[in-house]
This record gives sequence, C-alpha cells and structure tokens, in this order.
Amino acid sequence: MSKLFKVFIAGKYPQGEITESDIKEIAENYSPTYHEAPLTLDHKREGSALGWIESVIAKGKELWVSFSKVSEEARQLTSEGKYKRPSIEIANYDGVGKYLRAVSLVNFPQVKGLPEMQFQTTDKEAVIYFSEDCFLNFSDERKNKISKNSKLKNKNLSKTQKEQIVKFAESLGLDAEADIEKISEFAEAKINSLQNEVITLSDAVKKYEEEIEKISEKRAENLVNDAVSSGKILPAQKDFLMTFAENDYEACKSYLDMLPANPLFEKNKIHNGSLNLKDPKYFNERGSRITYAQILRNPKLIEKNKFSETELEQMRSEHFR
Repeated sequence: MSKLFKVFIAGKYPQGEITESDIKEIAENYSPTYHEAPLTLDHKREGSALGWIESVIAKGKELWVSFSKVSEEARQLTSEGKYKRPSIEIANYDGVGKYLRAVSLVNFPQVKGLPEMQFQTTDKEAVIYFSEDCFLNFSDERKNKISKNSKLKNKNLSKTQKEQIVKFAESLGLDAEADIEKISEFAEAKINSLQNEVITLSDAVKKYEEEIEKISEKRAENLVNDAVSSGKILPAQKDFLMTFAENDYEACKSYLDMLPANPLFEKNKIHNGSLNLKDPKYFNERGSRITYAQILRNPKLIEKNKFSETELEQMRSEHFR
C-alpha cells in the first residue's frame, strides 16, 4: 500500500469551516476516474503535475492521501527542504459535492501543524485554497449542495469524461448512450448475479467435500478390513486403525504393508465345524481347556500341542464368535 500523508485538519479557517463530516464526504467522493487530483506547486494551474492523488482517506477530523507517479522534481524540492508543507484545494462539484481538487506544495500553509512532506481545473466550480494568502469562498451559484445519493449525469461531464464513459459502457455490452445511472444499475445487477453464482458454487463445493469424505471413509474401511482378513491385525484394533486411516491414509497403508501376516489370526472369519474335544491336546496339565487367548500369550503351545492351521483357525473363530 502507498504511503499516506496527512494534508488537512478540519476546523474554522478564513475560507470557511470544514467539519469532520465534510472530511468524510471529501474522502468518499474521491474517484480518480472522475477527477484525478494533481500535485502542484504553489497552487499553480499551468505546467506539468508533480504527481497525482491516488487515494483519499478520512481519519476523524484528518484528511490523508496517497500519491502516485511523483516526479523527481517534487522529490528533490521536498528532500532539499525548499517546499515542506501541503495545502489542499476543495471544490464543490455539481452532482457530487465537496471534492479534493488538488494538493499543492507550499511554504505558507493555512493549516498549521501538518507534518513535513518528503516529496508529492480549468473548471469554473468554486474552489477554496487553504494557503495563507488565499481567501476565496464558494460562489453563490455553486453553493447548492447536491444530495450524495443523487446520480451523476453525463451532461455534467467533460468531453473526455464522456468518451471514457462511452468506452466503459461498450466494454460492458451496454448502449453507447448509457449514462452513469444505467451503468451503475447494470453493475449492481452483475454483482448480484455473481454473488448468486458464488452461493451456488459454495453449495456445490460443500456437496463435493461431503462426497469426498464418504469416499475417504469407505477407502479407510476397506484398507482396515483387508488387514483383518489377511491376518495382520485383530478386529479389536479396527477402530484405532480406522481413525488412523481417515486422518492419514497413506501413512496407515504404509504401516499395514509392513506388518507380516500372523499365523495365529491369519484368516479372521468364522468357520463352521467344531473341534474334537476328546483329544487331550486341547487340555493343559490341570485338565483345563486350552483357549485361543492362551495361545496368543504363549505361541509355543502351537508346537507343543501340535495344533494344525485348521485347528487354530477354528479355535480362533470360537474365541471371536
């Protein structure tokens, strides 16, 4: 953002009183496309501009501006201390209201206490110069304040401004005779249309995100179920690994890919059939039935009791049934 300079303070001056609400109005009315205010020297109208006012901002009773295309001459004059202070020109344009017409570098500003600057119309509208030796007031025929809500008509514009409006209207696909009011209405309608499009797109994005979430959940579920079926994990581990997969699928997949299939729960599914419980190998020395949980805690029981894969599978099925 361009540097801001304080160029005016509301108050009573020989030229008249400028209030805080006037400051706000001046800032709100400023538009470089309507009238780009120049940076001048000693309020001179002839010669080249030293720069241009880019934006105007109201900060309570203070008026601040930023500049663009500041000339080397302006930079040199301010850096050498030959010109230090700003002085503004306020016009009252028909159909617009109070407007910043120019900012000038001076050495005798009417407004005291402004910070030092480090560089920065032939219209008949009444102008106030805020420099000590200028005491111009609004002329009576220009004092009529136009409501800020009224539309600026093409008839009040210069030839150049009208040409610019025609080009702008044509770029929007409007008739070349369209005035600012019609252009404004078109722009408002276009903005409303774009806002509706944004809402529609937002709804579509939300629906898309919901679908993606469902797909992600299903993918995670399939990954974990495959790990259970392949004997890599127990069903009791599913909830934890489901959460892991939903948060970071690739990391969970990498983790499961590294796990070997455990022969004790290689096929996690329920099988039909029953064990031959008359075989003493299903019982320990105390006569108690050997459980699948005991085998998980002591895998050596598999070799000791010579349990087959089918028997282990059946014991496991009964355990998780």
